Amino acid sequence: MQKITHWLVGFCTGALSATYWPGLPSLCVCLLIVAISSASLVTLKRSIYACVPSYGLKRFQFNQDWVFLLLFAIHGFAIGTTWMASVGHWYTSWQQEVSKFKDDVILTGDVLSVTNGPSFAKIVMKVKSVNDRSAIISPNVILYWYHSAIQLRRHQHIKVSAKLKPAYGLANPGSALKQQWLLSQAVVATGSITANAQPELLLPSFSFHANLSAFLDSRTLTNARWLKAILIGNRDDLSSDDWGIMQATGTAHLFSISGLHMGIIFAWCYTLFAGLIALWQKVLLRASPHYSASKWSLFPLLILTGSYAIIATGALPVVRAWVLISLYLILQYKRVHWSTQDKALIMMCLCLFVFPLSVYSASFYLSVGAVITIWFLLWSFKARTRTIKNKISQLILMQFMLCMMMLPMTMLWFGQISWIAPIANLVFVPLISFAMPFFLLALMVDNLFKFDQGGLLVLADDVMRWMIEFMTLIASFAPAFSTSMNTTPVALCLFIIVFLCLCPPLAYKRVLILLCLIPLITAFLPADTNSWKLHIFDVGQGTALAISQGHEALLIDTGAAFKEGSSMMRQVVIPALRSLNVNKVDTLFISHSDNDHAGGLADFIQYFGAEQGRDVSILSPASGCVAGEQWRWNALRIAAIWPRTPAASGNNFSCVLKVSGPEYSVLLPGDIESSAEYELLYQQPDLSAEILIAPHHGSNTSSTGIFVNAVSPQLVAYTTGFKNRWQFPAEKVVDRYYEIGATQFNTSEHGYIQMRLSEDGIRVTTFRDDIKKRWYLQQTAESSTFSLPLMY
Repeated sequence: MQKITHWLVGFCTGALSATYWPGLPSLCVCLLIVAISSASLVTLKRSIYACVPSYGLKRFQFNQDWVFLLLFAIHGFAIGTTWMASVGHWYTSWQQEVSKFKDDVILTGDVLSVTNGPSFAKIVMKVKSVNDRSAIISPNVILYWYHSAIQLRRHQHIKVSAKLKPAYGLANPGSALKQQWLLSQAVVATGSITANAQPELLLPSFSFHANLSAFLDSRTLTNARWLKAILIGNRDDLSSDDWGIMQATGTAHLFSISGLHMGIIFAWCYTLFAGLIALWQKVLLRASPHYSASKWSLFPLLILTGSYAIIATGALPVVRAWVLISLYLILQYKRVHWSTQDKALIMMCLCLFVFPLSVYSASFYLSVGAVITIWFLLWSFKARTRTIKNKISQLILMQFMLCMMMLPMTMLWFGQISWIAPIANLVFVPLISFAMPFFLLALMVDNLFKFDQGGLLVLADDVMRWMIEFMTLIASFAPAFSTSMNTTPVALCLFIIVFLCLCPPLAYKRVLILLCLIPLITAFLPADTNSWKLHIFDVGQGTALAISQGHEALLIDTGAAFKEGSSMMRQVVIPALRSLNVNKVDTLFISHSDNDHAGGLADFIQYFGAEQGRDVSILSPASGCVAGEQWRWNALRIAAIWPRTPAASGNNFSCVLKVSGPEYSVLLPGDIESSAEYELLYQQPDLSAEILIAPHHGSNTSSTGIFVNAVSPQLVAYTTGFKNRWQFPAEKVVDRYYEIGATQFNTSEHGYIQMRLSEDGIRVTTFRDDIKKRWYLQQTAESSTFSLPLMY
């Protein structure tokens, strides 16, 4: 068993290492390592000294058992690495295939979820075939349907015409990585349904989950959306206000069907069957032998928990929990006596093998972290639980400490925490645990007897209303706290501190806690003011820039805003500034009024003005940013050199700024085009700058040859969207900058870009190449030369 344990540790380590790979390893190399390690294990079954020809070498003694264990671990590591590499190559092969689609494609598949927005529907679809070619392993795609004419439902089998592009997401510090989330959901492409092409319904939705969802929709229940979320995992109807309540109280996991809910159902079913078996033995079969609840309830428990997984539409966390519960029950049934460590390793390996892409999702680590935390708390407290009072007190204490230890992980994944979450969970976890069986029973009974009014669901709706009102009350006093520091070291230090506090007395325990406090203290130390930085945020097809010195910054443009009310300012710029520990911003320059440059203006005023209680200054071509104006900001000089007169709108009337420091200067020309460039050259003979933000995102109507030569930048940055419809930057523009020897960067390729300017030179850091270099952030198009067969 010791050899198997080492092999399992190696497999888990190899599989989990995939989350840190800067590039995908070659499958040929992985298979070669597997072959070599396998051959070594077979060969070393003979004596380790049998093949040593020289008698002089035999005096060197080796521990043969230690060598065997090491080889088993290496073999497991090679298998885990090969498995994850094969999955990664399958994913990137689909991205390469999608990048070849120049025209609309015909997709057939099953609808996994539908989210209806104000002007569009978001459809997650499992693809069965592409252009009448069947997929060997079905991937997922996300389709946006604008001005949808019909309402699609889950589990419908449809045929659609769509325009696709490879799965992609913005890459900025402080924001969740959409590209990583898409990978965790096996989404290989995103796109839109072709206009004027209605999806063709091939098969109606006939699943049990769909019937339950339709039944809940047909009932006039005030909180049907909450019941759908907690019972069948359908959160499509939850509003932004609902999400805000859950975020503030840290209870979102209770309304997202996960392993916790499967554990609640399993615990209630197991208790029910154990009670029935005990009653059977005590009342009816007094002289019968003792019956084991684990043995006799195996198949009923598997069926009931499996049925719940089907009701929950096969959500990954639920299926994962069901697989682990099934493994646990089988081990109990077979009376296999493995240690807790071995059981945990086998369950982990099973998860990584069956659900390999889950290692890129937050739910996997939160689930594993919760299980490890529970085991640690059981080992740490070791409280006697003979009396009901002791059991209840220990459960309350464990629940509170579990929430406290999960706070750092929440901060790590989501960048914010709710300080009231431990208290809220202490209340709502027991409530949900007791209410869920009743909610499920009410749904099943009312659906079975087809109650249109009345029934148990009315009472369930009242119970849910009381819970939501209480949650809303707590949320009003406990807004979520967003950290303004780099979350990774902070979260790690907080986790270690909480862990050490719960540990029994250890040598140098206080010293270790003080050492972990050092990274938290350094976050509040004064920042370096001898250098200044240019931040180029990845906001898709748009522009958002910041110039910072120390903890202060000024912004140039805000990125776009969207119809549903969100903006790049809220989603990208503000979280990035918090992550970079920039906490004072009171000036915003708007180059011009187009949405992709000024869409987040309202959110800038709301956050940096109203919420932080500061007076903010906003300068634009229509108010204050005209040629001849100059400002002094710390050690920098900011000069407006265009337009000549105030202007309300238009690319050629963009506010052009030149920011000069002690050694270097930056030119920010907005969206000016060739005619404005010529006039600017006539009025400003010296436009030279070391750094240039390419005019108009690299459009062929800008960056004329004479302008490029006049500025003669060392570094050029394009702010463009991935595979944008204008095909920015234009090839001719790229060639012009290449001819003068400029180093070029593109936000769609490099993500967030930071340029640090000091007397030592200019240091460029990009998100995809330096801050977080991961294989799934690099494989955006045709970057991989290896491809797997995908369709037949």
